[in-house]
Amino acid sequence: MTQARKAEIRREAYAYAARELDANRDWETSERHYPDEDEREEFETQVSRIVRSLERKAAQ
Repeated sequence: MTQARKAEIRREAYAYAARELDANRDWETSERHYPDEDEREEFETQVSRIVRSLERKAAQ
């Protein structure tokens, strides 16, 4: 397998992970785990950052 093909597969994997994580966000779960509003907002912000990071990696 060539390096280019490995890179293509890696990009596809990042894109898949970003789509899955974004589609399966369960904010009700975050409300149960983080009843404090500031903590919940921080959790949701971190999840959003991770999704964006995965999307950027998929675009590379």
